[in-house]
Amino acid sequence: MQQNNKRLGFSLFWMGLAMIINYGISFVLTSYITETIGVEANGFVTLAKTVSNYAIIFTGALNVFASRYISVEYHKGNIEKAEQYYSSVFFADFILGVIILLLTIVPILFLDQILVIPADLSKEVKLLFVLDFLNFIIVSASTAFLSGAIVKNRMDITGKIQTVAYLSEGIFLFVVYKNCTPQISFVGLGLVLSAAIIFIMNGICVRKLTPELHIRRKAFSMQAVKTLVLNGIWFSVNSLGNLLNTGLDLVITDTMLTTLEMGQLSVVKVVATIFSALYSVLAQPFQPALVKAYAEDDKEAVIGTFKKGIQISGLVSNLAFAGFFALGEVYYKLWTPSQDAHFLHMVTIIAVFGGIMEGAVYPLYYTYTLTLKNKVPCFFTILSGLFNVGGMFLLIKFTDLGIYGVVLTTAVLSWGINFVFTPLYTSHCLGVKKTTFYPALLKHLLSCILMSGIFYGITKIYMPSNWLTLILVALLFIIIGSLVHIVITMGIKKRKKN
Repeated sequence: MQQNNKRLGFSLFWMGLAMIINYGISFVLTSYITETIGVEANGFVTLAKTVSNYAIIFTGALNVFASRYISVEYHKGNIEKAEQYYSSVFFADFILGVIILLLTIVPILFLDQILVIPADLSKEVKLLFVLDFLNFIIVSASTAFLSGAIVKNRMDITGKIQTVAYLSEGIFLFVVYKNCTPQISFVGLGLVLSAAIIFIMNGICVRKLTPELHIRRKAFSMQAVKTLVLNGIWFSVNSLGNLLNTGLDLVITDTMLTTLEMGQLSVVKVVATIFSALYSVLAQPFQPALVKAYAEDDKEAVIGTFKKGIQISGLVSNLAFAGFFALGEVYYKLWTPSQDAHFLHMVTIIAVFGGIMEGAVYPLYYTYTLTLKNKVPCFFTILSGLFNVGGMFLLIKFTDLGIYGVVLTTAVLSWGINFVFTPLYTSHCLGVKKTTFYPALLKHLLSCILMSGIFYGITKIYMPSNWLTLILVALLFIIIGSLVHIVITMGIKKRKKN
């Protein structure tokens, strides 16, 4: 147990460091591009990343269960079967990637007929889209290689690889933007570079961690691909629902409002996306232990791991929301001085409001992968997505809310899904009481309310005015917020033990 906790700590550290570096790149780029090329240009940088991720609808069906099947068979001692899934995923991803890239070329050539793009940005935006799709395909192709770290519970190595890749991307972008005329396509080149590094290093990693597994053409099995796709098809349906929930807001804003407002929303989405990425990073290190416990039919270990995930992920999501609630406006004043900081702060608070609950329950999403029960979650995701798009359209069309209307519907629906459906259905999938996770979630909410109030009160006494004081106050918030969260989520349990 001590060894597992130590490894979990290392994994959280390295994956957290990788995310900080990735955020640092987005932080600097957003400010630089907004101030030098324009907020509209930054809008297309974010939009290109978002649209390229639409391809997950096609690749997700194959990839989402890849590591799960490889790991379960490996832990059961069925090395030949594990190798069959391993080889099949690799070759299928390669073929699918080539097909996707070919299919996207024509729409990108006529992109200015689909989106509202300023004439002076047309060529750069098209090139950026091509590079972003190429980046997505390389990342997808490395899916099979991740199985080594999951099988051996070495997600810390994955974090180290990502750290190296993101540092390389940051150095590359610094050099080209310092020595060349600023172009938004440089962002796409940086992404492709980091994706290539991750692909190569993960390939080396899996050979060292699991030398028993080899990519063999003879091991390719259409039956294995069929098994993965039939189970993963629901993930693709779920991805379509996620597209309706969070992937169309920039497109809708560009077509129904203005490119300026799309650019403003893209700045907000940098922060919101970092929050969501943070939850994903925090959830991943728990997955190897969950796969192993589930393969061994140790339900108590599965529940315990999930509850630990809620505590840790909930702490970070509460710190993120409460901190931004109190310091967001001064943050925007320092980050994007030419923009309306108060407006961006208000929009961001609404956009990340749903993250209060999403952050806590994010580890529970892995239940659907473990238990192969994805149909019902997909139905709810699609339904909420349809309501979300409909709500955006109605609020933009018949009210003056503008961007507020775009983010409001997503926040409300996110709360409903994550507070009601996710914990209830997770309990159903695991065969435990429906209220199993609610005590932890209610403590999480109380922690968030107290943190937000305390942080806001402190800023009424002292509001930072530069980066140094902002960082110092943020560090103070982390210390105070961590103590609040620990006392609320763990204090009662400790007192009972005493």
